[in-house]
Amino acid sequence: MRTRLLIAFLVVIIAALGTVLLISNYSTNVQVRGYVRRSMNESSMMFAEELNTYFHEKGTWAGVEMMFMETGAENTMMEDNSSQMGNQHQGQGAGQTQGQGADQAQGQGAEGPLISVRRNGILADENGKVIYANEPIRIGTYLTKAERDAAILLEQDGALIGYLFVPGALSSLPANFESQLMQKVQQAILTAALVSILAALLLALVLTNLFVKPIRELTESAESIAAGDFSERVHIKSYPEAERLGKTLNTMAASLQSAEAKRQALTADIAHELRNPLAVQRAQLEALEDGVFPLDLNALKPIHEQNALLIRLVDDLRVLALAEAGKLSLNKRPTDLRALCQTTLKGFEAAFSAKNLQVDTRCESPLPLVNVDPDRIQQIFHNLLMNAQRYTRQGTRIDISILQDGAFARVDVRDHGDGIAPEDLPHIFDRFYRADPSRERESGGTGLGLAIARNLAEAHGGTLSAENHPEGGAVFSLRLPI
Repeated sequence: MRTRLLIAFLVVIIAALGTVLLISNYSTNVQVRGYVRRSMNESSMMFAEELNTYFHEKGTWAGVEMMFMETGAENTMMEDNSSQMGNQHQGQGAGQTQGQGADQAQGQGAEGPLISVRRNGILADENGKVIYANEPIRIGTYLTKAERDAAILLEQDGALIGYLFVPGALSSLPANFESQLMQKVQQAILTAALVSILAALLLALVLTNLFVKPIRELTESAESIAAGDFSERVHIKSYPEAERLGKTLNTMAASLQSAEAKRQALTADIAHELRNPLAVQRAQLEALEDGVFPLDLNALKPIHEQNALLIRLVDDLRVLALAEAGKLSLNKRPTDLRALCQTTLKGFEAAFSAKNLQVDTRCESPLPLVNVDPDRIQQIFHNLLMNAQRYTRQGTRIDISILQDGAFARVDVRDHGDGIAPEDLPHIFDRFYRADPSRERESGGTGLGLAIARNLAEAHGGTLSAENHPEGGAVFSLRLPI
């Protein structure tokens, strides 16, 4: 972004200076060309005098072409003048000698227009018929009216004897030519400055629009997202920084949209999960009040079970909220995962026996201790074993392996059930997600076990993943850092 701004400023500066340079150069060239053309006209007047003298001496224009070829006559004349001036001032100081040299240089500088007049001049007789021209094809032709009007009249005793036409010559220089030239050059510079300012402003507006437009779009989209429209997306194709910011804003909007959808789904799920046990309790209490059921321990048992379910649901939600917020307190200490797993398995002996399930436990030895909160890790084991017991087919087994996997200790729990459907696998750790809703509710689960287990694993710096085993069933892998 900084580089692009510097380049933009540099472009504006170059455009402004370039405009001043071009306009000033053009105006100066025009004025200088005018000066040269006027100088050529003065030289034309001098040459016209020479031609008059020639005609006066010769009485004819015969041989006049030699006058147009004598390009060195001025040098000879100035050398003679210089010699005479040197003889008159012989013996004077060096400063005067330098002044003569300067005058001589000035005279030599003036011979350029005179030579141009000799080479480019066209001589015509009193009828306008061309007598001499540097282009032989013009000889014998007649001057046009425009050329006659621009030509210098050659006269002898008041009688017209010819025309001298020099292409490009103008009227004579005015007396205040230098001041006029300076004034026009200053006007040209002022005009160039004004034009450059306008050009710079126009270019600045264009560049500013290029930079501001994507920012304006981003601002409008951010305001829409802030107002709650999480479906807002920006599509910016400009400089990389704006594109990157636009993609980041789109990602944020998508995350907010997903979070809002999950929040709404969570609210609906919690309301649904709370409604079921509350509805059972209400029905049971109304039955007791109406005398449908006698008021004894058997009648209170369903109410107690639903109350325990409510308490467990609230506790699970609290643990999940603390884990997701990173505020769950952990009492870490060196722990033997094998011993912790065996302790957890003892609580499932009755449930496994009821389904005639065998447990095959394999543990790598020696296995390093892990620094974890044993109560929370036991909660993960409990949720994984509960899930495995629920979906393992009767009369089969549950496989548990504990081993070291690089810098992690890994615990794999495999059931021998039908596995997880491919469409359910990405959502298996979502809150209240049930691959088999009816069966889950019959078992009294809250639908939060796997979500809590993953969050507890991540709170310890580990991971919890699920996949289908190639030989059937599902495998849940818990990895904890050693």
